[in-house]
Amino acid sequence: MVKRLFSLVSAFRALLDSHRVTEAELDQLEALHFEELKQQKERSERGFREGKFVTLEEVKRRSGLK
Repeated sequence: MVKRLFSLVSAFRALLDSHRVTEAELDQLEALHFEELKQQKERSERGFREGKFVTLEEVKRRSGLK
């Protein structure tokens, strides 16, 4: 029982460490590409305002899927 509990705790700790590393890498990528991401967001928002893009919900509604 104790061995199994230790194994579960070790697995959980490894999972948390992995998550922490992944989050740190994502934060670093976001920081490195901040300007590009900001420009993409602005282009998308402009496209929605100008009616060039519609949401997935609108596509479904127009297609009679919802």
